[in-house]
Amino acid sequence: MKRVVFIGAIILLLFISLVAYYRYNQPRQNIAAQDADVTINAAQLYQQYNEHEPEANQKYLDKIVEVKGKVSEVQNNNSLIVLLINAGDGIGGINCSMKDKNFGTDMLQLKDKEVVVKGKCSGFLMDVNLVDCVLIQPKSK
Repeated sequence: MKRVVFIGAIILLLFISLVAYYRYNQPRQNIAAQDADVTINAAQLYQQYNEHEPEANQKYLDKIVEVKGKVSEVQNNNSLIVLLINAGDGIGGINCSMKDKNFGTDMLQLKDKEVVVKGKCSGFLMDVNLVDCVLIQPKSK
């Protein structure tokens, strides 16, 4: 009897490990090919999260959000480009992470320029975080 339970436990652990491995290595969504669920100004999005996070999570979390605003900072971290869009608050903004480096636009030149970015909202930690972002405007060449 102990042997059956032991073998069953090993099979269960193996199954859980395979599912976890598959989910971890699942390909990312192609945000560029999808329509935005919400189009909003950066200041409005940040204000909603800053004032009432649980309500904003219901509206935006795990949805594709298109945001318009002025870039206050550009960071190039290895294979990740991060645009920080000013929300007018001074403390926080919209943090847009982009995985692909083949934009055709020199991202460092976007500082202090108005942009439109589309990405999946992953929540709020001092900034509203968008992941898997694509640059809509200025259009990449």
